Amino acid sequence: MTKLRRPMQVSPKFADRLRDLQRKIRMANGDDISFRDLTENIVSNPMFNDLEKKLINKNLKSDLKIRFDMRRELLE
Repeated sequence: MTKLRRPMQVSPKFADRLRDLQRKIRMANGDDISFRDLTENIVSNPMFNDLEKKLINKNLKSDLKIRFDMRRELLE
């Protein structure tokens, strides 16, 4: 079965880091790894799960703002 190609929109900084990592792998091992295989390796790494949890918790803390109304209602 043919793999579907999907364009990925990433920041230029991230794309540069991937290209740099790709170059370093090529220099170290002589392996020419594609972006698809490189990102597959990154996602399957257990450290990616830790990063994912940190990003989720960070966004939850910044997005979740609870304000309590401390004024007391006067009972009649």
